[in-house]
Amino acid sequence: MIWKLQKKTLLPLQIFGYGITLFIGITISLITLTAYTDISPILYSESDVFNDNSVIVSKKISIIKTLDKEGIYFTKEELKEIENKDFVKEVSKFNKATNYKIFLSSDMFGFGTDLFFESVPDKFLDVDSEEWEWEEGSNYVPIMLPEDYLQLYNLGFAESQGLPLLSKKTVSLASFNIRLTGVNKSKKFKSSIVGFSSKINSILVPEDFLKWANKEFGNYEESKASRILVEFLNPNDESIIEFFEKNNYEVNQDKLEKNKLIFFFKLSFLFVFLISIIIVILSIGFVILSVNLIFQKNKDILINLYNIGFSLKQITFFYKLIISMETTFSILFFLIYILTSVKNRLKESLNESSETLAESVLSFISVNRNKLILGFIMFIVVLRVIFNLLMNVGVTETYKPVQPIAFDHSIHAGDNGIDCNYCHSSARNSKTAGVPSVNVCMNCHAKIKEGSTTGTTEIQKIYDAIENNTPIEWIRVHNLPDLAYFNHSQHVSVGGLECQQCHGNMQEKTVGEVMTMEELNKISFNKEDGIEFGHATLTMGWCIDCHRQKEVDMEGNDYYTEMHDKMKDKFGDQKITVDMIGGLECGKCHY
Repeated sequence: MIWKLQKKTLLPLQIFGYGITLFIGITISLITLTAYTDISPILYSESDVFNDNSVIVSKKISIIKTLDKEGIYFTKEELKEIENKDFVKEVSKFNKATNYKIFLSSDMFGFGTDLFFESVPDKFLDVDSEEWEWEEGSNYVPIMLPEDYLQLYNLGFAESQGLPLLSKKTVSLASFNIRLTGVNKSKKFKSSIVGFSSKINSILVPEDFLKWANKEFGNYEESKASRILVEFLNPNDESIIEFFEKNNYEVNQDKLEKNKLIFFFKLSFLFVFLISIIIVILSIGFVILSVNLIFQKNKDILINLYNIGFSLKQITFFYKLIISMETTFSILFFLIYILTSVKNRLKESLNESSETLAESVLSFISVNRNKLILGFIMFIVVLRVIFNLLMNVGVTETYKPVQPIAFDHSIHAGDNGIDCNYCHSSARNSKTAGVPSVNVCMNCHAKIKEGSTTGTTEIQKIYDAIENNTPIEWIRVHNLPDLAYFNHSQHVSVGGLECQQCHGNMQEKTVGEVMTMEELNKISFNKEDGIEFGHATLTMGWCIDCHRQKEVDMEGNDYYTEMHDKMKDKFGDQKITVDMIGGLECGKCHY
């Protein structure tokens, strides 16, 4: 009966709109990610040395510079000028071997040659950092070669001389010998090729090794910068090319244009992806607003359902089920759409006819009917388990921390009948209930120095606190998140709630703990007020349960006299609950 009645409260167009927008949002996000993954290899070389916004800059070689070699080097002033440009993020120099000889030989290939080495900062390299390390004292030096060198050998030299072709794997497995000679000393090293670069035409070694070698074999001379790495903040800045041309600097403009393309590529895909996420978020917000509108539009029907005996769980279950099914079908439809597209692509590659979405669904259902039913049941079960796990995050029921003093509530509040407000004295007048200070404890324990269960052990801790002039560091038991505002005086003094209605029968307990909703539902005060909790203690649903059921005390409450008179005129003898006077407004607890 309840479901038939609740069906009439639904707004089909809005529920359907939620499913469509959710499907569109998820589809766009996946298509965007897939397209990004597919297109990235086209724009990025697999062996790219540099990050996306970096280029190599050098000075153009003129006839004059062939006579004066110093003209090809960047001066400190020129480097400083480049670094200070708004479009530049960082400038790094190529370090090179200076004033000593390097000879590389291989027993495997039977050759030897003079060589040169350069190095760049490690962050620009695209090799495994574990392979690209060198420490002083090590006899092994890793090398990175330009990919063009290997192609020139295979497609040019090897072919013309009748020599065997070499793959990257073959070259990487070969071992080489390196001999450095300078300042009247020589040293040998073992070496191998650990990577190939398609972006820089130089033979690279670790920067630490080259700095050490320059110091040991190169007369301590600092290498001059003939080439530099410039990393841009925004490669799309039009002033970059203008600056380089003005200063007669040489730069690979194809690389720079590619950087612009990559920059726009990333930006556009990020924009589309963010739009898809916003669509998904808006769809969720849309369905929440739709449900809220349903509740407001049919408030009288839902209140009547509650008044005739249906619990809050029974009333809300229908709407939860509808939204869960709508979400599930949207995701399933999305998966079917994607899988059908993949299936048709595979069929096209095999020269087979493709299927429509409806044909694929019907074909799949006819072949896998039992599997579908079992899978759907498993999906619902897993979804329910995940939902329950997530809903229990932050729930603190049964939380009972060990306190610095084993204070027994059953002795103090139970056997001796001490009022809760004696120790928690600010509950009637303040936001917080407060915890007892040492002087409050001493009001009794100045005379009572031995307990009935713990002897003098626990009471002695009170005296120790006085002697050491330190407070007792009680551990907070009932914690609310910072985003929630709660005022004890508003509930205790104005609302007339008893402590037991939220904290349980502490006069029967030992140390403080968070009671479960089942325990609180047994409290006589809650039964008298008609309050039955359906959510875990200290959660938002728990508070709302009370606000929807707790009747407002209209008598003897001078502060709210005017409001109460208006409420009586409006609702007559009807039960006026906290939610009817704004107790469910978000700003009451969250602001």
